[in-house]
Amino acid sequence: MSLLLLLAASLLSCSPSDDEQGGQKVSRNDYGNNWPLTVESGTLDCEGSDGIGEATITADGTTYALNGLAKQNPDNADVRPIWADDPELGQGLKKDIGVLIDDALELCD
Repeated sequence: MSLLLLLAASLLSCSPSDDEQGGQKVSRNDYGNNWPLTVESGTLDCEGSDGIGEATITADGTTYALNGLAKQNPDNADVRPIWADDPELGQGLKKDIGVLIDDALELCD
């Protein structure tokens, strides 16, 4: 009986991983040349409703702000360190990150 209680307590104390909390897994393969990040994949999420909210992507255990609302939350990291340069534009200009923002905002219910 005590083993059963220990197992139940262990299961209740586990917090869900990012993937279990919701969101949408995305990767370079999904977006091809339009993938705007230097990481290979992440999980998009949105905290809000009706298509308005904090658009974020979690990659390698860090949640990055994709839009202005998400940047206001101090728990979200700045996306610039993983935001890829656009070699076609040159001079350190970045790839269009709007595709990820749009897809994340679709997750706001």
